[in-house]
Amino acid sequence: MKALSNTVRSWEYTNPLILMCCFGLILFLLGSTIVLSLIPTYLPTRSFYEALSPTSKPQNILLQLSSNTNLLSGTTLDISNQNMVQNQMQKALSSDQTAFGSSTIRIVNATVTTFSRRKRRQTNTANNGLNVIYELVFHRTCTIRCQIKILILARTKFVSLLITLQSSTSPISDDEITGDITKISEYWANIRSYKDNVPTVFGVLDTGLPDECQVEQVHILHRHGSRYPTSAAFDGENIQNFATKILSTNRNSFQGQLSFLKTWSLQLGEELLVPSGAADGYKSGVNFWNEYGRILYNAQPGQPYYNATNQIKPLVRTSNVQRNYETVLAWTSGFFGPYNTTDKYSLLKLSYDDGGNNTLNGALACRNLYIPSDINLDADDLYAYLAPVLANAANRFSSYTN
Repeated sequence: MKALSNTVRSWEYTNPLILMCCFGLILFLLGSTIVLSLIPTYLPTRSFYEALSPTSKPQNILLQLSSNTNLLSGTTLDISNQNMVQNQMQKALSSDQTAFGSSTIRIVNATVTTFSRRKRRQTNTANNGLNVIYELVFHRTCTIRCQIKILILARTKFVSLLITLQSSTSPISDDEITGDITKISEYWANIRSYKDNVPTVFGVLDTGLPDECQVEQVHILHRHGSRYPTSAAFDGENIQNFATKILSTNRNSFQGQLSFLKTWSLQLGEELLVPSGAADGYKSGVNFWNEYGRILYNAQPGQPYYNATNQIKPLVRTSNVQRNYETVLAWTSGFFGPYNTTDKYSLLKLSYDDGGNNTLNGALACRNLYIPSDINLDADDLYAYLAPVLANAANRFSSYTN
């Protein structure tokens, strides 16, 4: 009974203290709620993303210019060429930035400049480049970390970017009449004669061979030389259709600069290598010997061609298509020498037939190429594009017919 009395008395002493603590806690929670509810009232209305700087600091980079650019060093690009550069930079960046959020390029200034680049060994060459000052405008949701990643990505993409500008010596305008076949052939697309690309067409910079280094291995992937058109729809078939149309027309109606069509006939063959194609292959082999063969095989001064003594036979692969095989024979004659060279290399002919293991033919090497269906050019879309583009030329030709 005494213990119970002590317990009751102890509760009477502690009960007010507990009540005071509970009341204090309630007041604290009520005050905290009021403070938190007032925070939005006194904070700026813009979001966290809007508080970030939407534009980068000006960035400076030296870009490569295509070899046909004839602008002088020190020339500041006009707005047309500046927009061209901006579009090319944007395309290079946009292809790989989706993981970080989108951003746009804004060019501040672009000036043509000359810089030196060391080629193989000790040779220095002067090249035209483009000194560009640009800004990046980021998406509003791009965080600081996102912005840094895009800045790094941009530098990586632009280092190998080859810029093409409008040239003041454009081959030929739409309405200019010319008999210069070198200009006309620029518009023949896949049936034009062979022409080397500029060395930087694939975006690879020639840094030269470092001192104390030696070339140990070289691989070359080479297309066949110039050939007659194939029977494909947008190759030889259209040429044949044109010839048939001319033959079925009243050819006496042609006059002036089209009068030659009165007696014209199609003289082209189909698919075979032409003499100029064989010459292209030979020249390519000579050039490859001079650029790589000499340093690869430690050619002696005055040594004009490859010397097979104490050398492992190089392996040359080709398909069993006639134009490819003949191109290889021409190329090897240029590389190994104009004498009997077939014993100086090993030649492997790969089958072009379905089911064959031919890594030189994309259609055979990649089984998914024609999945889900054959790839066909949309003729309707093509001709819808050609009609307005060739309208002036069609009207001009019409003036030479009755």
